[in-house]
Amino acid sequence: MGKKVPVIDLDEVGDEQQLAQVVRAVLGTGDAFLLKNYANYAQLRGWVQEMAGAPPDEKKAGFDASFTGVDVEDGRAIERYMWCAGGWQGAHQCDDALLLKIRARLLKVALYFGQLCLGAVGGADLALSGDHNSHELVRYYDSAEGAALPGLAFDYHKIFTTFHTEGLVSVFPVAQDVKVRRYGEWVEVDADDCLLVHTGRLLERLSHGQHSTHAIQIPMHSQMVHLSLAPPLDYRMGDSCLGQKILEMQIERFPRTANMFYATEVARIKARRAVAALKALFSVTESVLSMYRMNHPTAEYISIERLLPQLSTMSKRKISSADLLRIMYIWPDAYVVRTEGSALASIRLPKGRLMADASRKELFGRRADAWLETALNMPDEIPEEVPVHRLAAQALQSPKKERLRDSLLPNHHSAANINGISKKRASPTVNSVTLLERIRHKELKAAALLAQREANNQMFLKAKMKQVFDILLTLPVQRPYTLPYLRDLLVDSLRDSNNPIGDKEVELVLESIQSLISDTITVSTIGTEFKVYKWISLDKGEFLRRLY
Repeated sequence: MGKKVPVIDLDEVGDEQQLAQVVRAVLGTGDAFLLKNYANYAQLRGWVQEMAGAPPDEKKAGFDASFTGVDVEDGRAIERYMWCAGGWQGAHQCDDALLLKIRARLLKVALYFGQLCLGAVGGADLALSGDHNSHELVRYYDSAEGAALPGLAFDYHKIFTTFHTEGLVSVFPVAQDVKVRRYGEWVEVDADDCLLVHTGRLLERLSHGQHSTHAIQIPMHSQMVHLSLAPPLDYRMGDSCLGQKILEMQIERFPRTANMFYATEVARIKARRAVAALKALFSVTESVLSMYRMNHPTAEYISIERLLPQLSTMSKRKISSADLLRIMYIWPDAYVVRTEGSALASIRLPKGRLMADASRKELFGRRADAWLETALNMPDEIPEEVPVHRLAAQALQSPKKERLRDSLLPNHHSAANINGISKKRASPTVNSVTLLERIRHKELKAAALLAQREANNQMFLKAKMKQVFDILLTLPVQRPYTLPYLRDLLVDSLRDSNNPIGDKEVELVLESIQSLISDTITVSTIGTEFKVYKWISLDKGEFLRRLY
């Protein structure tokens, strides 16, 4: 199946048993598949196109506490409705006849393929029906759709949002331009005549490790609508119920509404995430400090300037000294530190410990959980973040005392006699030739180190250029691409890879690629900083020949 989203052609499937086998095989390779030749698809697509031309009802503007209604921001609207077993609906109820038709059709598809997916991963014990389920319908509307920038037409310019249902499956009647994660890369759906089925977190949980699912990115244009299916909201998921999981998902998706109705719950969620992130950082820090001690047996401390980049790389997020001080707030004796004034300068494992072990992680975990329990039960205000440990400024050695101490120590500049240490300095005999050789050796060594550093930088740059070029190959040719668009695309595409890239790096890499194959890629600058890239065709073989 490769990296493309697999397609199930319903005309080529003989019966339900064969379809179940196909679904089982597809879910073994990914978390999404396309349905081709679905009965009455043309009618469903016609409803969606008709819906795209009608703006949402202004009377329902503003989400309520159930996150139903219409949420409008920057000209884009999200219209959401919720149904659950027993006839429950959100405060805002859907009364649009067209949306109700789309909902009924998508619900049938979701129920049928939801049961097939459950059977494929070993969760057939969970039975859903038209009266025993919960589901949400979400549509998007862009009031500025079709508007063009002055002098340039960007038909690719879309705003994407990340989505991942807590339930079983989500069904999309229009799949084109949706980005699905396959084999560690984002794959854009180019089919315009298929439905898309994407699995949710609950299906992954019920599979007991047989199936994994990831978030997808959906364009917020006016033809985008989807229905997500789940069991009733009181369905138990470990220590909590499905309704609580869905509430947490909505709080994350719609923070503005969440802060209006669920300020306390927002704080609780942030506190839990902060502690979880701190536990992960503690584990990474333990590994880095242990490896540093192994590679530098004579060095006790590691400087913060050297430590933080390694922690950021391994954690895949920006780590600062404040994060380390939060660890020490939970466990003040976790590390021994040196300071410069009141700032953290260097750090090491406690004395007597050359390597980290599991017992330290368990102890930190218990301390962190104890802090979290206390924080969640605070009556006034729940802290959203672990406080920073306050460092006491270490007293600096007095320069006068330092000079006095040095004057009492014998060295090769002092002449000693039988009565003790003479105050008179001896005149050392210095071999000028040896001194010049030492200076020359240091200069050559420094030059070699500089050359090696430059070579490493070039090797790093070439690796980035190759990664970025592979992504550019997937884009349509002979179209203008703005620098902000390419920057967001490349940063997001490489975020979860072993070699992530930053905004500034993207600009440098794109400039290097354009300079290398300037006969193929052109760049135009509009104003002072707005750059637009365009290329006729890309030849990977020629690019690699020039690169290496």
